Amino acid sequence: MNRDKLKIEFWGAVLCMLLMSLSFLFMPYASDRSLEGSALPLRISGVWFWASLIAGYGLFLFADRGRKRLTVKRKNKRPGILRVFSNKWARAADIACAVSVCCFTVSALTDPRGYAEYIFLSTAVFTVQMHGVLNGENFSFFAQIEMDGKTGERKTDERKERRK
Repeated sequence: MNRDKLKIEFWGAVLCMLLMSLSFLFMPYASDRSLEGSALPLRISGVWFWASLIAGYGLFLFADRGRKRLTVKRKNKRPGILRVFSNKWARAADIACAVSVCCFTVSALTDPRGYAEYIFLSTAVFTVQMHGVLNGENFSFFAQIEMDGKTGERKTDERKERRK
């Protein structure tokens, strides 16, 4: 499996996750136009949401499967959604996730009809996804490829192999 293709699939998945999250910002407009009798924005909103959701997680699964073919399986490794602060990018995503979920909760309780609620919902959905992605094995694999000069071999794994 070509590592560059896997990297494109991984970052394409992240882009689709962002697009899916941004679809929440269009939903109030689509809903208002629907009440005025125009169903097109509502349909666009639905297609945008579902297409980016399916494409994003489909690409993520393809990248995950390809990464698993190239790496040695680790024992007792928790999924990214259950880990926190596993690297500097994940730390930033975890903090942003906590802040955005709190902001969404506060805005939903204080002003349930305001547009700020949709902004915080969009942000919360994206940061929760990034919490899982950036704490996961796929991100650490692709980040390591960048650091190792695109060889795809982890330096720590090479040292262990040399010792044997």
